[in-house]
Amino acid sequence: MIVELMNLSLRGVKRKVQRILNIEFSPGNCYSCAMTDFLPHPATEDLALPAVLTALGDETRLAIIEVLAGSCDRAVTCGQLLQFGSKTAISYHVAKLREAGIIHVRPEGTKRMLTLRRGDLEQRFPGFLDSVVASTRASLIPDAQPGMQETAQLAGE
Repeated sequence: MIVELMNLSLRGVKRKVQRILNIEFSPGNCYSCAMTDFLPHPATEDLALPAVLTALGDETRLAIIEVLAGSCDRAVTCGQLLQFGSKTAISYHVAKLREAGIIHVRPEGTKRMLTLRRGDLEQRFPGFLDSVVASTRASLIPDAQPGMQETAQLAGE
């Protein structure tokens, strides 16, 4: 497909790209709105436990889930998650969580608004998300684990 585009005249490339990708370029800036207005999310019935568990197998993603769970169903932007890594790393982790069906990502201008798909996950896997969030909070807050403070004192911290 790329070779075909390269062999066309510059004027014909735009039309060919529009036809292949089924998009329209805006006349002023030649950016495509169609590519950023929609991000695919799996349907509730398509949520698979192996995919969810794989996505939750990373500490950064667990921390993102904990932040979203604590946001009281308000949307969080990717920029609010930069304490967990670079923009590129956050984008990667957000994509993995979205593809697994754990979060919903809504493009809003240049921002991405993130929300937890609590209802969908509860419908598909009752009690699972609450267990994950509770265990994540317990592991992130040392005082929540019994005996952790004494262990830290013995270690000289």
